[in-house]
Amino acid sequence: MINQTLDQMRDPAQAVVFKGKPDDAAPAISPASTVIAVKDDATPINGYYPALNFGLKPVWVSAKTLAPYKSASDPTAQCQPGVKADGHLGFIFTH
Repeated sequence: MINQTLDQMRDPAQAVVFKGKPDDAAPAISPASTVIAVKDDATPINGYYPALNFGLKPVWVSAKTLAPYKSASDPTAQCQPGVKADGHLGFIFTH
């Protein structure tokens, strides 16, 4: 998930974006979602993790902007990506 405070998430200058390549100079593809599909065993390349966007397209996200998923209301909650019936990425939250 994105490792930002609510104030940081509201600030456009601090927006986390998906990129097409693992490179600071690569153009942004789109804003990143709050919860991002990244394999647990993924290895960053040039400071970026490979991820999937909601259309199941490969993207890259800065490693310094991520943290493992956690829920403030349920510390035992887990999050796993899944493909919805419409073929898009979704998340399954278990307790």
